[in-house]
Amino acid sequence: MATKQKGVIHPYFQAIGWLEGQLAEKEAGCYQFVTVDGLSLNAIARRKMKKMLRERPELLGADRPWTVYPKTDRQGHLNSVHITGLGGYSRMGGQVDAFYISGRVSIPAQEAGQITVKIQPNRPPKTETHQPLPWRSFRPFYVTLQGHLTEAIEGEIWRFLCQRSGSSLELIDGSRIKGTGRPQTE
Repeated sequence: MATKQKGVIHPYFQAIGWLEGQLAEKEAGCYQFVTVDGLSLNAIARRKMKKMLRERPELLGADRPWTVYPKTDRQGHLNSVHITGLGGYSRMGGQVDAFYISGRVSIPAQEAGQITVKIQPNRPPKTETHQPLPWRSFRPFYVTLQGHLTEAIEGEIWRFLCQRSGSSLELIDGSRIKGTGRPQTE
């Protein structure tokens, strides 16, 4: 997958997954997500989800599948999620607790068995007036995965399939994305 911009091919970066659990509002706009196995995470509802949760409060407090962006700490523990939608996990063959991570390898597998991946913007986010923000206003973030992948080299762009195990994202499979390292011109 790639996005095009002015004759340059840019790899497609993403961090998305599916979790099943309950979402509860702690205070206005702040949520707590509890997975079916009891893992408690801070949650942020994205713009469209905030509106949906205001209009349909019955979505809160019941176990259901959610589409999320994962956030990990430096040790690789899942510590928060951004809620982006309901369901959507059928793309994974009906599997929850699964994640796709595509990004630039920042820290390759070490003896600790962790890979840190840098997720960069595919395009600048838009403002309320639908005008793109400057690239510098969107900061990349890092996701740390548990596992070994000896072929990964710092700076390469990979797509990883991960499975949540407790509070960690365990590496299941990885593949190098073609055109790694530098954008290619057509």
